Amino acid sequence: SLVVIGAEVEFSAPALLAIGGGLFVVAGLLISGLPLLLRMAFRVSGWTLPRGGLRQWVRRLLASTHHQIYRAQVHGVYVRVFMQSVLVRILKYTALYALLLAMVLPQGYALAEWPLHKVFLGLTAAEMAASLPVSGVLGFGAYQGAWTLVFVLLGFPVEMAQITSISHHLFTQVYGYLLGLAALGGLMMLRPVTGAARPRAG
Repeated sequence: SLVVIGAEVEFSAPALLAIGGGLFVVAGLLISGLPLLLRMAFRVSGWTLPRGGLRQWVRRLLASTHHQIYRAQVHGVYVRVFMQSVLVRILKYTALYALLLAMVLPQGYALAEWPLHKVFLGLTAAEMAASLPVSGVLGFGAYQGAWTLVFVLLGFPVEMAQITSISHHLFTQVYGYLLGLAALGGLMMLRPVTGAARPRAG
């Protein structure tokens, strides 16, 4: 998205798929070599970081991450977890894009006015802002600010960017919390599994 928008070139689906495929391959190579990279980082941190709390925290984080990856490799789920993570991201941003279209198309906008590569950049910017250590209450605040700023910079109407920044995020948050509460209620209604009844003494 950044390449297409920054270079102001015409959007090309094959080019986007080629670039995305290349990034996917690079990510796969990095994931496959992550255990080795973590071991190297662990050793380098012991040489470079001064003794103290920061050094202990960094080395503990690297060791814990390496241990979890090793467990995933031993159980044969390392590649599966990576592929599932990619699939979840694809489904997530596809759903967010579909929800945004459901909000703006009834207002008279055309599908061509909300191209995927531009909307994707705005969505990821807002998601990254919500991942900051301080992002407001329940993610509200930084998310709306980043959404509005990026969408306006991309050329979308200011009023629509402001309205969708609130309504889109509010809908996803309420839906997510309701889904979580329903799941929690379902778990609380389940009865603990008891052992098999013992036969009576005859």
